[in-house]
Amino acid sequence: MKFNSLLKLSFALIVFCQFSCMTFEPVKLVRIENFNSTLKDKDPQVTLDLVIENPNKFGLTLTQLNTDIALSKKQISTVSLASKKRIIPKGNTPVPLHITIDSEKLKSVLPSALMAYLTGSLDVQLKGSVKVKKFIFGKRIPFTIDQKVSL
Repeated sequence: MKFNSLLKLSFALIVFCQFSCMTFEPVKLVRIENFNSTLKDKDPQVTLDLVIENPNKFGLTLTQLNTDIALSKKQISTVSLASKKRIIPKGNTPVPLHITIDSEKLKSVLPSALMAYLTGSLDVQLKGSVKVKKFIFGKRIPFTIDQKVSL
């Protein structure tokens, strides 16, 4: 029994040492995809995918995402991640965001939204931070995205 406990402890120590030497490059929030707006229960709802690029050879877990969303430089909402999301290694992972805009904020964005409808594109700004984690090691990464999306 003592040998078995010693074996488990040494295995845990080896794994901990292996991961403690590991460094990971920060993920990059690359772009916005699949921007859609709908009217649901008298409140406008915006859905979009935030694409996260992982340059590392191993997968990570997105544990937190907090961002302020602005349309044409006017803030409409603050969004947080509802549940953890797995980020694939050496690739791009879309993270869906669902935003409901309240009536007061809609009034401030309405003129620019109408202009965007006429021109066919809209300026979307995201500013916030993400927290990624591997094993017990985590890193908070601030980001800013300013992108013109087509409607």
